Amino acid sequence: MGTYAHTKLAVTALAPALAEQLKSANVLIRAIDPGATKTAMTTNGNAAMPKVLQWLAPLLFKPADKQAMKLVQAADPSALNGQTGVFVSNTKIKKMPLPAQDKQSQTMLLSLLDEALAYKA
Repeated sequence: MGTYAHTKLAVTALAPALAEQLKSANVLIRAIDPGATKTAMTTNGNAAMPKVLQWLAPLLFKPADKQAMKLVQAADPSALNGQTGVFVSNTKIKKMPLPAQDKQSQTMLLSLLDEALAYKA
C-alpha cells in the first residue's frame, strides 16, 4: 500500500503546482478524493491491504458508481466557486495534506513530469 499512498500524494502535490502554471490558460486543476471506494483492489482479499481494512472495507467502502459521482461533481468548473489548485474530499474543499504543500517537492515533481513528457524512446 506504500507505493499506492505515495502515488496519491504525488498527484495531490501536483495540483497546486500545475494550477499555478495553468491559471493563465483558464485550466482548473483539482486533487479530488472521493473517499473509500469498493474496487477490485479493496474487495478481493488484497494481501497488501492491512487486515483490519480488509475486514472493515465491506462496511466502510462505498460503491464505485456512487464515489464516481463525487468526482464528476467536484470536476465541474462551476463547482467550488471555480477554485483551482485545491484538495477536494467528499465534494468539499479541505486543507491540502501537509506533505503535498511542500514547494520543493512540488517543484521536483513538475521537473520529473517535464522530463517524462519530453522523453523520446
